[in-house]
Amino acid sequence: MREGLDRLKEKFDALTSREQWLIALAGWFAISGAGALVFIEPATKASWTYKRSSPAMSKIRSNC
Repeated sequence: MREGLDRLKEKFDALTSREQWLIALAGWFAISGAGALVFIEPATKASWTYKRSSPAMSKIRSNC
């Protein structure tokens, strides 16, 4: 396993600075997107479901 990591480090170091930055940015975008899907979206759905099912909201909707 250690040899594989060393080989990846060598290949990464062989890339240009621009390519390394692009890989780093793509990684951060992937991490951010995964975080949004895993943490933010379920919380938003739960909050939206709670607001829809709360008694106060049903009174407001029935008055409209």
